[in-house]
Amino acid sequence: MAISNAGKIVSVQNSSIRVLDENGGSLLYKTLFSFANGKVQGLTNYCYDPKVVYDPIADRFILFFLHESTVAANFGVIAFSATNDPTGAWNFYKI
Repeated sequence: MAISNAGKIVSVQNSSIRVLDENGGSLLYKTLFSFANGKVQGLTNYCYDPKVVYDPIADRFILFFLHESTVAANFGVIAFSATNDPTGAWNFYKI
């Protein structure tokens, strides 16, 4: 879980991401696959083990998760929120 200076909360668990306001109201809920689908080449529905942190200096969220379980198809995905609003655009990178 990560909380921004503005009170936005990003919670990740197993294979999903949820964004909440400071009162706990849900602003966004998606599976990691639907969150990154179309933005990461070769992505399948097997996305798991997410981690999220908030960078208070850049005022951005950083998300990392793993993809696939076989060595030949396995890769990591790192994403950065484009702004301090985690419900908006994100930049995705396959590593």
